[in-house]
Amino acid sequence: TSIVDPHFVGSDAPMSQNEFNWFGNGTNLGNKATKYGQPSQFPAVVGSVAIAYNNPDVASLDFADAGLCRIFSGQVTNWNQLTASDFNTPPPAQLPLSSRPLVLVYRGDGSGTTFSLANHLSTVCTSLPSGKFFQTDQSFATVAAQFTLPTNAVAASGNPGVVSAISNTGGA
Repeated sequence: TSIVDPHFVGSDAPMSQNEFNWFGNGTNLGNKATKYGQPSQFPAVVGSVAIAYNNPDVASLDFADAGLCRIFSGQVTNWNQLTASDFNTPPPAQLPLSSRPLVLVYRGDGSGTTFSLANHLSTVCTSLPSGKFFQTDQSFATVAAQFTLPTNAVAASGNPGVVSAISNTGGA
């Protein structure tokens, strides 16, 4: 019997088809599938997804799925376009909110967090205009490919980059 050193990696997203193909392709670096066998995946790591914002007009917000669907699909481009149905009960008392451009900040690099958000959006956003839908992927560009994002949308790298962009952008 030979001893095989186990190789582990943690992620909150499954391997993409490209990653799986790279691992199993006999011509790539090290021919990993031949050496180790096909990869096995099982859920072991889960990251939280939080919707952060920077709007000094409100102290706290509790977005409903409908609101998240409208924001991430680019239907809402100004804070004053949000309605009571975009929030869980109770909505902010100060509706309509003041006019302020809503700046969508998202992970520009692929991430498990984006995958988790996309999985949620693709599940709950079932009544979007023109039959459009969110795709579940690690890349936000792929997730929202069917939608036109606001021209002021900001792609940031890594969770710290997203936090920094939101903190430094009024209306984010």
